[in-house]
Amino acid sequence: MFPLLFVLVACGSSESTPFCKCMKAGNELNEYAAEVLKNQVIDAAVEKKMTSLKQTKKKLCASYETMGGAKMLELKRACAETNEEMPN
Repeated sequence: MFPLLFVLVACGSSESTPFCKCMKAGNELNEYAAEVLKNQVIDAAVEKKMTSLKQTKKKLCASYETMGGAKMLELKRACAETNEEMPN
């Protein structure tokens, strides 16, 4: 119970928690990549935005690269519970 409580407190506000910011950056990158694939148009502006989104995600998620899957799922659930926009 204590670890779950810690996660809920840590992700109390998705706008201020590093892991939730990482999740948001990853979602933005995925959504943009899906849009690019759908439109099948890649130009300099698209490449620039994709590079920017990748850099942002890399910066925000660096601390979580070696985190175990179970712990990451806990944090992801906590983000989803505090912000209905986040996917399950």
